[in-house]
Amino acid sequence: MSTTLPTRSVVLTPGLFWRVEDGDVDVFLGPRELVQDRLLPLASLQPGSLVGGLPLTASGRTQIGMASLGASLRPISVSTAAGLPDAAAALAPWLGGLLSTGHTKPPPRVFVPIRSGQIVTLGAETTLRSTDKLTILTVLSGRVSRHGDARSTIDAGSATLIGVDDWVTTVDGAVLESQDLAVMLSESAGWTLLLSLVTRALNEAEGRVFAARAIEESRQEKRQHLDDRGAELPDRLLAALLSNDKDTDFAEKRRGETDATFAAAVLVARVSGIELVMPAVTTQSSRTDILQVIAHASRIRVRSVRLDGEWWKNSPEPMVGQLADNHRPVALIPRRGGVDVRDPSDGTIIRMSKATTALITPRAEIFYRSLPEHSLTAKDVTKFAARGTFGSLTWITLTGVAVAIIGLLVPILTGIILGTLVPQGDSTLIADLCLILLAAAAASGLLTVSQNLILLRLQGHLDGVLQAAVWDRLISLPGSFFRNRTVGSLVTSILSVSAAREVLAASGVQTIFAVIVGLANMALIFYFSIALGLMTLVVVAIAIAVAGVANSSQVRRQRTAFSASQELNAKTYELVRGVAKLRAAGAEDRAFAHWAPTFAAQRRATFRARVAQNGLTVFNAALVLGGTIALFLISSQVVHIQTAAFLIVYTAFAQVLGAVVAVSNTVATVVTVVPYLESLSPVIRTEPEVSADKLDAGELVGEIELNQVTFRYNPDGPAILQGVTFHAAPGEFIAVVGPSGSGKSTLLRLLLGFEQPETGSVLYDGRDLVTLDVGSVRRQCGVVLQDGALFAGDLASNIAGSGAYSHDEILAAAHLAGLDEDIASMPLGLSTIVSEGAATLSGGQRQRLMIARAMISRPRILFFDEATSALDNRTQEVVTRSTRTLNATRIVIAHRLSTVKDADRIIVIDAGRIVQNGTYPKLLAEDGMFRTLAARQRA
Repeated sequence: MSTTLPTRSVVLTPGLFWRVEDGDVDVFLGPRELVQDRLLPLASLQPGSLVGGLPLTASGRTQIGMASLGASLRPISVSTAAGLPDAAAALAPWLGGLLSTGHTKPPPRVFVPIRSGQIVTLGAETTLRSTDKLTILTVLSGRVSRHGDARSTIDAGSATLIGVDDWVTTVDGAVLESQDLAVMLSESAGWTLLLSLVTRALNEAEGRVFAARAIEESRQEKRQHLDDRGAELPDRLLAALLSNDKDTDFAEKRRGETDATFAAAVLVARVSGIELVMPAVTTQSSRTDILQVIAHASRIRVRSVRLDGEWWKNSPEPMVGQLADNHRPVALIPRRGGVDVRDPSDGTIIRMSKATTALITPRAEIFYRSLPEHSLTAKDVTKFAARGTFGSLTWITLTGVAVAIIGLLVPILTGIILGTLVPQGDSTLIADLCLILLAAAAASGLLTVSQNLILLRLQGHLDGVLQAAVWDRLISLPGSFFRNRTVGSLVTSILSVSAAREVLAASGVQTIFAVIVGLANMALIFYFSIALGLMTLVVVAIAIAVAGVANSSQVRRQRTAFSASQELNAKTYELVRGVAKLRAAGAEDRAFAHWAPTFAAQRRATFRARVAQNGLTVFNAALVLGGTIALFLISSQVVHIQTAAFLIVYTAFAQVLGAVVAVSNTVATVVTVVPYLESLSPVIRTEPEVSADKLDAGELVGEIELNQVTFRYNPDGPAILQGVTFHAAPGEFIAVVGPSGSGKSTLLRLLLGFEQPETGSVLYDGRDLVTLDVGSVRRQCGVVLQDGALFAGDLASNIAGSGAYSHDEILAAAHLAGLDEDIASMPLGLSTIVSEGAATLSGGQRQRLMIARAMISRPRILFFDEATSALDNRTQEVVTRSTRTLNATRIVIAHRLSTVKDADRIIVIDAGRIVQNGTYPKLLAEDGMFRTLAARQRA
C-alpha cells in the first residue's frame, strides 16, 4: 500500500527499500529525531527510483526522505526489490547521488580506464577510474586506496562501489575486476553485498562532508585572525596559510619550480618594463610550461627562441634561460657589449663568452608586453611604444642639435672665405678654414652614423614591441569583432604596423633634424638681415600652406587607395585558398575575371595618389628656384649688405629651403600611412574579451549549464536561440542534433564564450562564464570545430600544440583518435610534414588529428562540432570508445545520428528552441523531430 507524503518527512528505516511511485523525493542525511539541523543532501529521486534503508552512520545520522506535495513512496522488502526487472536502473539515481556527495576536488585527468566485466593488472601508485557511471570494483589481489587516501583502503578479496567522481589508487600494484551492478544483483548474495557497500559509502560521504566543513571553518578562523591583526600578506602567502590541499607532494614540487622560475622571470620583466603576477599552483598547470602559466596570469605573451652561435653579441632583449647542468632558471640580461647571466637563487652573475657558452641551454624565452586592456587611442599606443626609449630618443635629439650647430659653420665660414679671404688672397687662412670645414664635416658624419645606429636599434625595438602587442590584441578580441571582417583586410591592417613604424620612425628623426637645422639657419639669417629673414619666413609660410592643401588631398586619395588594396588583398587571399576547388571546377577564367576589376580599381586609386604626391614634388623644386631668385632681387634692390654677409645669408637660406623641402617630402610620406593607422583603430579601440576583473576559472570539474539563454547576432535580427536551458553533469555525454540552421553551432559558440547571450547565462561549475577568464576555461576544454584547421608544421606539433608533451604521450593521443596506424605507416612518423591547408592528409586524417589535439591534455570537457563526419564507422567507434575512457563531459553536435546512439541524453533543437530531450530509444519512439531526422537518414 502506498504512503502519501504531501509535505512530510520519513525516516528510511533499515531492512526495507522504498520505491518512488509519484512526484519527486529528495534524500537527506540527518538526525533520526527529525530535529532542526544541517541536513546533508544525498540524492533527488523521480518516479520509479529505489532507495534503501541503511543503518545509522558513525555520528548517529540516518537517511531521511523529504517529498513534495503529492509524492508517493511505497516500502517494499528486499526480496520484492530483487524481483523488479529494472532494479539496477532504479537504484542508480540514489547510488550515484550518494557516491558524489562531499567531493571537494575533481578526479584526476590521467588514469587507467576500466569498464564493466574487465580485469586489469596495475603497477604501484596507478590511478584507476571506471568508464561506467556505477560499477562494483573487486580487488582480486593487492591493495588500493579510495581517492588516494591511505586511511580508506580496500584489501584483496574486498569490493567497493565506484561512481563517476570516484577513483582508486594502487598501493603496491593490484589486480582489479569491474562488475556491472545488474550482474551483481542477479547473484544470491548480491543485495546483501550491495547494502554493505552502500553503508560504507554513506559513512565515507559523511566523513568527506564533515572534513570539508572543518576545513572551511578553519579557513574562516584564519581569515578572521589575519583580519584582526590587520595583516597585509601577499595573496600567494595567504593562500598557502589557508590551504589544506591533500596533493601536497605535487603542490610543493610545482610551487618550488614556479618560485624559482618566477624569480628569474621577475629580473627579466623588470628590465622589459613588465609587471608579473605570481600564478596559483594547480594540477591544471601540471602539463603546461611554467613560464606559460606565469604569462597567462600576468596577461603577457612569451615566445621560445633558439640560441645559436655567438648569440650574446646580438641579444637586444632580456630572456629567461636555463643552466645546462641542473636546468635552474636564470635571467639573461643584455649589457653593453654582451649579456649577463644572473642566477636569482644565489645572486651570482656570469658574463657570457665563448668559454661560458656551454653553461646555458640553447633555448630561452622572451616576454612581450600586451597593450592595456581598455579602449585605446593613438596617444595611448604611442605612450606604450615609447616606454623604455627615452635614452635613445634623447641621444638622437642631442646629436641632431650638435649636427645643426656644426652645420652653422658651413654658411659662416663660406661667407668669410668667399667674401673676405678670397678677395684678400690670404691662402694660408683659407686653407686653415677649409680644414676646419673638413673636420666639421667629419664630426657631423660621425654623429649622423651614431644617430642612424641608434635609430636602427630603436626601430628594431619598436617593431618587436608594437607588432607583437597588436597581434596579441587582435587574438584577444571577442569573436563578434571578426564577424563582418575578412581575413585579407585584417592581415593588411596588422602587417601595416611594421610599414607605418618604419616610415614614422625614420620620418620623425628626419623631421626633427630638418627643423633644428632650419631654425638654426633662420636665426642666422635674421642676425644679418631682418628683411631677408622676414622674406624667408614668407617663403616658408607659402611652402607650409601649399603642403597642407596638397597633403589634405593626398590623405583622401590614400584612403581610397588603401581601401582598394584591402579589398584586393581579401579577394586574392580567398582565391588563393580556393585554388584547388577552382581547378576542379575549371573556373580559372572566371576567378581571374572576378579578381581583375578589383586589381584595376586598386591601380587607378594608387596612380591618383601618386599624381598628387608628384605635384608636391614639382612645387618644392620650383620653390627652391623661386626663393633663390627672390633672395637675389631683394638683396640687390631693397637690402644692401656686404658680400661676405650675403654669402652667409645665401648659404643659410639654401639650408632653410632644403629643410623645408625635406619636411614637406617627409610629411607627404607620412600621410601615406594615415589610412594604415586608421585601419588599426577598430583593433585598439575594441576592448579584449578578457580583462583584469575577470576571475580565473581554477580547475573545472566539468559541470555545464545553460539557463534561459536567448541570443541573436544583430539587435534587430531574429533570435537564433530562444530560452535554451539544459544541464550537463560532470562526465555526462550530451548530443545536440537538429536540422541545418537550427542554432547548434551557435550554441557551441556561446559555450566557448565566442558570443555573449542576450539574456540568460552560461555556467561552468555553477559560475557565470561572463565573470570568468574565458581563456582559463578554454584551456581546460578539448575542442574540435566544424571549420577547424591544422597548422603548417609536423604531426607532433599539431597534436601537442604549446603543451610540454613527450613522444609517448603524443602517440597515446594519436591512439585515442584512431590515428596511430596511419602514423605508423608514414615513413617519417610524427615528423611527417603538414603543409599549409593540410592538403597531404585526407579529410578523415585531418579530423582525427584535430581530435588527438583536443584529447592530448585529457580534458574534463570535450566539445565536438561535426568532429567525426569524415570518419568511417570503424574509426568513429574507436573515437567514441576513446572519448568515453576520459570520463569527460562531452557535448557533441552531430548530423549523423549514428554517432550519438550512446549519448546519455540527446537534445533536439529546431528554430533555436529545444523541442525534444531524452535518450536515443526514447526519442526514436516519440513522434517528433528526432524520428523525422532518423527517417531521412535511413532513407
